[in-house]
Parts: sequence; C-alpha cells; structure tokens
Amino acid sequence: MIDIHTHILPGVDDGAKTMKEALQMARMEVTEGVDTLILTPHCNVGYYYENYYDDRMESFYDDFDYIIKEQQLPINVLPGMEVYATLDLPELLTQKKLITLNHSRYLLMEFGFDIDEECSTFLLEEILNLGYHPIIAHPERYPIIQRYPELAGEWVEMGCALQVNKDSILGSFGSRVKESAIMLLEQLLVAFVASDCHGMSRRKPGLFDAYHWIEHHFSAAYAELLLIDNPKRVLHDMDLISLPTKEYRRYQALL
Repeated sequence: MIDIHTHILPGVDDGAKTMKEALQMARMEVTEGVDTLILTPHCNVGYYYENYYDDRMESFYDDFDYIIKEQQLPINVLPGMEVYATLDLPELLTQKKLITLNHSRYLLMEFGFDIDEECSTFLLEEILNLGYHPIIAHPERYPIIQRYPELAGEWVEMGCALQVNKDSILGSFGSRVKESAIMLLEQLLVAFVASDCHGMSRRKPGLFDAYHWIEHHFSAAYAELLLIDNPKRVLHDMDLISLPTKEYRRYQALL
C-alpha cells in the first residue's frame, strides 16, 4: 500500500517530534503493509508551520530519506506537503514556495474547519486553472460537508479528488465524522484513503485496518483503488481512476 498523507518528517510540525519517533512510525507503516509513503508536513499555516519549500525543507526530506536507507527500512519516502488553503495560495504556487506530492500535478490541501462553499469553490477553481489537481484532505471532517454533502460531489465534478482519513472510517473522530466518511465512500466520491498519522500515541500510522474495513464493507477492488491503484498513479503523475470513466465503473460494479 501507499500512504499519501503522513506527518512523519520529524521536528517540523505537530507530527513526529524526534527522529526516534519518526523511525518508529516508519517501521509501523512497514508492519502495516505500506511500502511507500509521502512526507506531507503542514505548510502555509501562518505563525505555526509555514514550512515553505526552500533549501532548508529540501534538506529535511533528503536527510530523512538518507536515514531510512541507512536503517535499511524497506520503505520508500517521497516529498510532499499538506498545504493550508489561503487566498494567496495561487500566488505561492506560482512562486514555487509549495510542492505537490512527489512533484506531480497533485496538490494535497486542507481547508480551515470554518471554510464556506463560496470561498472553497473559488480557491479550487483558481488552483485548477493553474494546472494543478487538488486532493482535498479529510473532507469528511469539515462541518460544511457534514451539513451539505452535495458540495463534495461538486468538488469532484470540478476535477478535484477527495482523500479520507483511515481513522475517520474506523470511528476515531466520532460517529458524525464516520458517517460522513461512509457516505462519501458509498457515493464513490473518494479517490484515496490515507493515514494522516501524527505520532505513536495518537493518530498512529498504518493502513491495514482501513484496507480490510473497506474490503469487508465494500469490496477488495475498492480497497485496492483507494490505497494502492490511485496512490500509485499520483507517484507517477498519471490520471486518476475516477468518475465518469469506464474503469471506475468497473470498480463500482464490484461493490
């Protein structure tokens, strides 16, 4: 499996605090069946975690990759960011202050929990017009999606992709978030499931339980789509399997 949303890179945000914890998290990913993960520290979060892409950030990625190889862990680690959505996001992308997942067209982004429909749609349109493909992190956790789930479908129709957290599916964020996640899965609006892991004591790494939950409640084909097939397409900067393609409907028929 491939985990496209992780906070394992140590010492840069509210994820792994130390290299020791980061290596523990990476080892847990391996144990859980993950062979590739993308490092996605929070960025563009003013006064907290700016983490704009520069020589300093590049060295963090390179150093961690070196240590993973030195420890002989059987996992690939790739660069990325979880970008906080602000109105100047298009300008920051143009200035190359942000990076996409493994330098692909796919931008992992999160909204504030108070985001409204008008602002989110405007910003997504701006990013799409620049040629990027937004992947919206954990939409099931946003109150606006819980109140107006049809907005998630509108985002997908615009050309965005949705990434649901494995802990949302498993109920760790509460019943309302779980219901929202299941609704998105049932509507076939989800393109990815990822861990969004933050540490060894809370929001742990690993995708094993989520894979088998989807396999049991939907199908093995759907689990493979969300945790293997589409993530692999991001790594290689390929088009995703998504509506309304014939290939996606093949998965739907197996649900």
